[in-house]
Amino acid sequence: MVAVVLVLLGIGGRGDPETGPGTGTPEPSTSGASLATPTSAVRPDPETWCRSFRTFTEASTRFVATPEDAQATVLVEAGQALLAEGQPLGLSDGGMASLRQLVAGSLGEAGGPTEGPTDVEADGADLDAYLQATCPA
Repeated sequence: MVAVVLVLLGIGGRGDPETGPGTGTPEPSTSGASLATPTSAVRPDPETWCRSFRTFTEASTRFVATPEDAQATVLVEAGQALLAEGQPLGLSDGGMASLRQLVAGSLGEAGGPTEGPTDVEADGADLDAYLQATCPA
Protein backbone atom coordinates (compact mmCIF):
# COMPACT_ATOMS: atom_id res chain seq x y z
CA MET A 1 0.00 0.00 0.00
CA VAL A 2 2.88 2.36 0.76
CA ALA A 3 4.25 1.96 -2.75
CA VAL A 4 0.84 2.85 -4.16
CA VAL A 5 0.78 6.09 -2.17
CA LEU A 6 4.29 6.97 -3.29
CA VAL A 7 3.37 6.26 -6.90
CA LEU A 8 0.23 8.37 -6.59
CA LEU A 9 2.15 11.23 -5.03
CA GLY A 10 4.51 11.10 -8.00
CA ILE A 11 1.76 11.38 -10.63
CA GLY A 12 2.40 14.26 -12.97
CA GLY A 13 4.56 15.43 -15.75
CA ARG A 14 2.66 13.58 -18.44
CA GLY A 15 1.80 15.38 -21.60
CA ASP A 16 3.68 17.03 -24.39
CA PRO A 17 7.01 18.48 -23.18
CA GLU A 18 6.42 21.56 -25.32
CA THR A 19 2.95 22.33 -24.02
CA GLY A 20 3.16 20.96 -20.48
CA PRO A 21 1.59 18.29 -18.30
CA GLY A 22 -1.93 17.18 -18.89
CA THR A 23 -2.02 18.17 -22.55
CA GLY A 24 -4.21 15.80 -24.46
CA THR A 25 -5.75 14.39 -21.28
CA PRO A 26 -9.50 14.07 -21.75
CA GLU A 27 -11.75 16.24 -19.62
CA PRO A 28 -14.33 14.02 -17.91
CA SER A 29 -17.74 15.39 -17.13
CA THR A 30 -17.90 16.37 -13.47
CA SER A 31 -21.39 17.88 -13.50
CA GLY A 32 -20.43 20.60 -11.05
CA ALA A 33 -18.88 18.15 -8.61
CA SER A 34 -16.35 19.34 -6.09
CA LEU A 35 -14.09 17.92 -3.43
CA ALA A 36 -16.09 19.48 -0.61
CA THR A 37 -15.69 18.07 2.86
CA PRO A 38 -18.61 15.82 3.81
CA THR A 39 -21.01 17.37 6.29
CA SER A 40 -21.66 14.14 8.15
CA ALA A 41 -19.99 13.77 11.53
CA VAL A 42 -20.13 9.98 11.24
CA ARG A 43 -16.70 8.51 10.63
CA PRO A 44 -16.42 5.61 8.20
CA ASP A 45 -15.42 2.21 9.45
CA PRO A 46 -11.88 1.26 8.45
CA GLU A 47 -12.92 -1.62 6.18
CA THR A 48 -15.25 0.57 4.12
CA TRP A 49 -12.73 3.40 3.96
CA CYS A 50 -9.89 1.08 2.91
CA ARG A 51 -12.08 -0.41 0.20
CA SER A 52 -12.73 3.10 -1.15
CA PHE A 53 -9.01 3.91 -0.95
CA ARG A 54 -8.11 0.74 -2.86
CA THR A 55 -10.73 1.54 -5.50
CA PHE A 56 -9.19 5.00 -5.88
CA THR A 57 -5.63 3.67 -6.16
CA GLU A 58 -6.69 1.04 -8.70
CA ALA A 59 -8.48 3.70 -10.78
CA SER A 60 -5.42 5.93 -10.56
CA THR A 61 -3.14 3.12 -11.70
CA ARG A 62 -5.42 2.35 -14.66
CA PHE A 63 -5.57 6.03 -15.62
CA VAL A 64 -1.79 6.40 -15.51
CA ALA A 65 -1.43 3.31 -17.71
CA THR A 66 -4.19 4.38 -20.11
CA PRO A 67 -5.06 8.08 -19.83
CA GLU A 68 -8.33 7.89 -21.75
CA ASP A 69 -11.65 9.59 -21.10
CA ALA A 70 -13.29 6.48 -19.65
CA GLN A 71 -10.42 5.92 -17.20
CA ALA A 72 -10.42 9.62 -16.25
CA THR A 73 -14.12 9.47 -15.44
CA VAL A 74 -13.63 6.38 -13.27
CA LEU A 75 -10.73 8.07 -11.45
CA VAL A 76 -12.72 11.25 -10.78
CA GLU A 77 -15.66 9.23 -9.44
CA ALA A 78 -13.41 7.08 -7.25
CA GLY A 79 -11.61 10.13 -5.82
CA GLN A 80 -14.87 11.89 -5.05
CA ALA A 81 -16.29 8.74 -3.45
CA LEU A 82 -13.19 8.33 -1.27
CA LEU A 83 -13.38 11.90 0.01
CA ALA A 84 -17.13 11.57 0.51
CA GLU A 85 -16.41 8.75 2.99
CA GLY A 86 -14.96 11.37 5.33
CA GLN A 87 -12.07 11.16 7.75
CA PRO A 88 -11.74 7.72 9.31
CA LEU A 89 -11.00 7.23 12.98
CA GLY A 90 -7.28 7.09 13.59
CA LEU A 91 -6.29 9.35 10.69
CA SER A 92 -5.06 12.72 11.90
CA ASP A 93 -6.17 16.00 10.38
CA GLY A 94 -2.71 16.27 8.80
CA GLY A 95 -3.05 12.79 7.32
CA MET A 96 -6.45 13.71 5.91
CA ALA A 97 -5.00 16.91 4.44
CA SER A 98 -2.32 14.78 2.78
CA LEU A 99 -5.00 12.47 1.37
CA ARG A 100 -6.91 15.46 0.01
CA GLN A 101 -3.74 16.70 -1.71
CA LEU A 102 -3.14 13.24 -3.16
CA VAL A 103 -6.68 13.00 -4.51
CA ALA A 104 -6.70 16.57 -5.81
CA GLY A 105 -3.41 16.00 -7.63
CA SER A 106 -4.69 12.83 -9.24
CA LEU A 107 -8.00 14.39 -10.21
CA GLY A 108 -6.21 17.41 -11.62
CA GLU A 109 -4.28 15.07 -13.91
CA ALA A 110 -7.60 13.54 -15.00
CA GLY A 111 -9.19 16.93 -15.64
CA GLY A 112 -11.44 16.62 -12.60
CA PRO A 113 -12.23 19.11 -9.86
CA THR A 114 -9.55 20.10 -7.39
CA GLU A 115 -9.67 22.08 -4.21
CA GLY A 116 -7.59 24.88 -2.84
CA PRO A 117 -5.22 24.75 0.13
CA THR A 118 -6.49 23.98 3.61
CA ASP A 119 -5.60 25.48 6.96
CA VAL A 120 -4.24 22.12 8.07
CA GLU A 121 -0.65 21.19 7.23
CA ALA A 122 -0.46 17.94 5.28
CA ASP A 123 1.29 15.06 7.03
CA GLY A 124 2.23 12.42 4.48
CA ALA A 125 4.02 10.35 7.11
CA ASP A 126 0.81 10.08 9.13
CA LEU A 127 -1.19 9.06 6.07
CA ASP A 128 1.45 6.44 5.26
CA ALA A 129 1.44 5.10 8.83
CA TYR A 130 -2.35 4.96 8.86
CA LEU A 131 -2.44 3.05 5.57
CA GLN A 132 0.20 0.58 6.76
CA ALA A 133 -1.64 -0.09 10.01
CA THR A 134 -5.21 -0.04 8.73
CA CYS A 135 -5.20 -0.95 5.03
CA PRO A 136 -2.52 -3.59 4.56
CA ALA A 137 -2.05 -4.75 0.98
